This record gives sequence, structure tokens and C-alpha cells, in this order.
Amino acid sequence: MKIRKYIFLLFLFYSYIPVLAQVDTAWVRRYNGPGNGDDVAVALAVDKDGNSYVAGWSYGNGTFEDYTTIKYASNGDTLWVRRYNGPGNGDDEPKALAVDESGNVYVTGESDTDTGMFKYNDDFVTIKYSSSGDVLWIKQYNGSGNGDDNARDIKVDRSGNVYVTGDSYGGVTAYDYTTIKYYPNGDTAWVRRYNGPGNSQDGAWAISVDGSGNVYVTGYSAQNSVYPYNEDYATVKYDQNGNQLWVRRYNGPAGLEDYASGMGLDGTGNIYVTGESRDSISYDDYLTIKYYPNGDTAWIRRWDGPGNDDDDVWAIAVDSVGNVYLAGETEVAPLSPNYDFATIKYYASGEIAWVKTYGGPVHYGQANGIALDSVGNVYVTGFSGGSGDFDYATIKYSPNGDSVWAIRYNGPGNSYDDASAIIVDQAGYVYVTGESQGSGSSLDYATIKYKQCLAKPGDANADGNILLPDIITIINFLFRSGAAPNPLCRGDANGNGNVLLPDIVYLINYIFKSGPAPLKSKECCL
Repeated sequence: MKIRKYIFLLFLFYSYIPVLAQVDTAWVRRYNGPGNGDDVAVALAVDKDGNSYVAGWSYGNGTFEDYTTIKYASNGDTLWVRRYNGPGNGDDEPKALAVDESGNVYVTGESDTDTGMFKYNDDFVTIKYSSSGDVLWIKQYNGSGNGDDNARDIKVDRSGNVYVTGDSYGGVTAYDYTTIKYYPNGDTAWVRRYNGPGNSQDGAWAISVDGSGNVYVTGYSAQNSVYPYNEDYATVKYDQNGNQLWVRRYNGPAGLEDYASGMGLDGTGNIYVTGESRDSISYDDYLTIKYYPNGDTAWIRRWDGPGNDDDDVWAIAVDSVGNVYLAGETEVAPLSPNYDFATIKYYASGEIAWVKTYGGPVHYGQANGIALDSVGNVYVTGFSGGSGDFDYATIKYSPNGDSVWAIRYNGPGNSYDDASAIIVDQAGYVYVTGESQGSGSSLDYATIKYKQCLAKPGDANADGNILLPDIITIINFLFRSGAAPNPLCRGDANGNGNVLLPDIVYLINYIFKSGPAPLKSKECCL
């Protein structure tokens, strides 16, 4: 009884000690192409076995920019590298990557396919690789106007059908949305083009496919045939056979430029579209729309950051129950040159759950990618100003918006490092890729795998802090048949693999005597 009173009295004089963030680097893999020029990774995927895939463009030896796709094993070993140089021997730039349940890999983008002298017309080029890196097929699409065609996004359904979208030159219709469905063997199922009312600039940026094979495409579409084009959001739904079911356009209150750049679906088929919308007072704002499956508008939400200036969304994620997560950049103050990460969570109702910003050391950065794990934690990555130039910056938020950890990567060139994509696998490992200044080279691919401590030793009651109640939880477990910490490693403060009286003593020293922090446990950490 005296010991308990003593502990409670001490507690009155000490503030709580938060759980320390625990994330480590499992591996970093860099790729410098044969041309020793700029190598820029733009897309990332992970399969069910923990293999990771990166796609981007890389300078070849006399081949300019080539599609370059890499597969890494879970331990970071390079399993294969595949390069593609189009027939025009010019710039070939992939924009998106997908992996199916069998480990087949799909890459799409734009490729110089014109072999004529001083001709640089790009076409859609989509490649399917087997899990071992063999080329299964390559498909090219040249629009009716025989001009530039740029694929921007790709999805694969559960049957192995492949869906690609982007913008394609149609001649008299200028640039149109162009969406293609390929069968698993590469045969074309259908091609659909969308020409907006301005008969001018229409560019699709994102595609989604639901469980019934319906296809959703969003991007921007011009109101006018001449400048200023005053683009609108334009979202199109097709059925599995390519029949157009509906088109929904959004023109912001200023009647100016509105660019949709991302979309997602929830578990009941609702559609979420986001991007930037020009306001005559506050410049660009985050603008997010929820549509029901029949195309009716559920809600529209506009967010203007604290600087009342430009706020641009670069990534979206949607969970199964319709919570929506956005990541991008916000100007920190009026007329300021500085930008912070801005991450927003909306509930399915459209109500804001939370808004979080990250400024880093110098308040200049941009979030480019966002991912969710199976329990609703949110992961954001991008570039952030550091001691040299820009660093990768990756942040984890809890479902309620608390910052769990932040980790930065400064490449060997101590210069420009910009993360473009992020993904979290089923085990909780976090993968990030992008471009990073090398030492003695130009920009290189830099792909990182992070390992987390998913449960924190010392946080015995799992409330997110290390406090007196954690000591009491262990006492009750050891001496009063109370519930065990879940998982048990939460009570293993001294890291010896057991939960015993020394763990209680260890926590008392940590909380009340400035002793060492609880040690990492293999059982709690990946």
C-alpha cells in the first residue's frame, strides 16, 4: 500500500511521457542508369510476397530517357531491371505502374514512336511483364490526330483486364480524354474518347475500376476553344463494355481553372474526385467532390489554407467506409514563398476530421503521395527543405491525426531529394521512391523500405503514452490475474523477451528518474 501511494504521489509531480516514435530504415536502393544522367522514379507497387516494383525513366547510353522498371525482393535484392527504348529512340517516360495478383507488372506512359528525322510525336505505350521480367506484350496507341498522346494512369482488375487513360491528340478536337481497355492477352477490348464542350484541351489524369468492371476517369476539360480555356473538372463513368453512363463537370465559383488530378472509390461504389480549383480571392484551393454511383453529387468541399493563397492537392486515398484522405501543399502565410505539407481527413459525410501540416526545418515542401494501412493510419511522403537542399520527408499519422513519426532521407549528394510515391504492405512495411541527387552522378532512383514498431514496448495499456497506468497494467497482469498487455511485448520494457518485475522497475526509472527509454522488442517491431 505504501509503495502504491508513493507512486501516485510521484505521478502528481511529473507530466506524462509520450511514446517515442519508432521507425527504422530496412534498406535503401539506388539506381543510376547506363547514361549516368537523370533517373526519375515516379511509381511504386508491392505484391503479396513483399516484392516491390519501381517504374520511371532513366537515361540510357545514347537512348535518351527510357522506361525503366525494377523489381526488388523483400530484402532489397534486385531481382531484375527492364528498360524499354521506343522506336523513335527519343524520350520514353512512364507515368504509372500496376501489379496483378499473379505478380505480372504493367507500365504505361508516353513513348517517342516516330522514327522520322526531327519528329517527336509521342504515343501511349503500355507494357506487360511477367513476374520474372519477361515481356508478355507491348501495346502502342496513336490518336486520330497523329500528334502527342500521353497515358497518365493504369489499373488492373481481378480478371487481369488492363485500363489505361490519358490525353490524346484528335486533330480537329485537339486533346481528348482517351481511355483504353485491354484484355489480359493484350488485345484491345475498347477505346473511348471524350471531347469536352470547348472542343479543345481535355486531359484525363486518373482512372478507377470497381468490382463490376465500371470504369471512372477524371481530369480537366476546357470550357473554351481558345485561351483562356477555363478548364473544369470532368468525370466520366463507363460500363464494362465501354458505354458512357454519365459525365459530371464542375466549374468553380470564379469560373476559372479547375483541375482534377486524383480519384478513389469506397466499398459501396461512391466516387471521390479531388484536385485544385481556382478562386478569384484565394487562388488555388483543395476541391473534393463525392458522387454517388448514379452520378448525383453527395457533397463538395473546398479547403483554403492559412495563407489564403495557393493550396494544391497531389494525392488521394479512400478507405472502405468512405473516409477520404488528401495530401498536397499549402502556402503558410499570405504572399509567403514557403509551403508546407497539408494532409486532410474527411469523414464519409464530408465533415473534416482533421487537418495536419508539416513544415520541416525551413517550411518549404510538398506532399506527393499518400497511403493507408489496414487499421487506418495515414502515411504521407514528398520533399521538404533541409540542411542541404530538399530531403525525402515521410510522416505517419494515427487515425485521429496524431503524428506518430516522421523520418527524412538526405541522399549522398546532399542536394535535391524528392519522394514521389508511397505504399504500405500488409505487414506494415513502408516503401517510398523518387529521385535523389547522387554523388558523382545526376539524379538517381532512390527507393527506401522502412520498418516500424507497430506496438510500443512500455505502452502496456496501448493508449499511446507511457504513464503510471502502464505500470499498474503490468502489476495487475503479474500479481492480480489481470489482462495481459496486447500484444505481450508492450509490457517488455527492458527488451529481454519477458514481462516480469524488472519491467516495472525499468518503467519507474524511465518515468520518474529520467532513466533510459523502453527498448525495442523484436516481437513488437518488424
